[in-house]
Amino acid sequence: MSITNLYLNIDHLPPEILLYTDKKFYKFVETFLGSLHARILQYQHINSVPCFLLTEDPCDMLLLDIDDPELEKLTKEVCVRLKNNQLILRTGICNSFKCLRETLLKKTEEFLKITSGLSSSPSLPLTLDEHKTYLLNFIRQWCNDNKEYLNLDEFDLKEGIDFVFDFSNPNDNLQGTVHCKCGTRINLGKNGPKFQLSNFYKHLKDSKCLNILELKKKNEARLQLRQISLSNSLTLTTNASVSSDVPANLTSTSPSGTNEKRKYDHQNSQRQKKTKNNFHIVYNLF
Repeated sequence: MSITNLYLNIDHLPPEILLYTDKKFYKFVETFLGSLHARILQYQHINSVPCFLLTEDPCDMLLLDIDDPELEKLTKEVCVRLKNNQLILRTGICNSFKCLRETLLKKTEEFLKITSGLSSSPSLPLTLDEHKTYLLNFIRQWCNDNKEYLNLDEFDLKEGIDFVFDFSNPNDNLQGTVHCKCGTRINLGKNGPKFQLSNFYKHLKDSKCLNILELKKKNEARLQLRQISLSNSLTLTTNASVSSDVPANLTSTSPSGTNEKRKYDHQNSQRQKKTKNNFHIVYNLF
């Protein structure tokens, strides 16, 4: 096997490489070619296989006279400067990108052959598990899209709790029903081989569905509990803030202040006694 064939061996590629984007795509390029190649693509935001295949030469920008420190750093690593100051790309960088391009093109061609073959082959009937998976995915998406319409913060109907599917196959004609928790039984329509949930959606939007009414009551109770908890938290925070703002001299008497007052009272008492004694002496003289 030649080196070219080794590089073009698509068996070495991840099965879902054609779907890789952003970090996952850059990580693949780093593993397949190297970190320098990944940085070149990331700088230009070439972030997927289709984008890479549509880019004629990812290295073209490195030779342009652009005032950007990051690009200048990449250019120094990727290019060689000649004596006349002309820049040329290192051969290995260009060839690596060419090998990656050819490999991804080969992988893309294989994918197109497989998908075209599947589309041309007759479709097999869906199994019951496939029918249920198909319906559950649509119910999950519908709940997410309609929770605001139903005024519900959390809305995710669960099979076996909020509803139950029931399938029957009389005369090889598969039929399906859904039993709502409220007790209502809804027939599922069909569009080709697949069941449709429009009748079930219509029932859920009906104000008479007791399960939806119960979910709304629980939602209101959660909101009230959350508001009470938030109110209590704000009250505690406010009280703590007020307590911390009260001056210390309004809540307690300083020991040094008490001692000063006692000293002042004592001196004042002595001064009054001295004044009285002087008065008696003067009075006796007269």
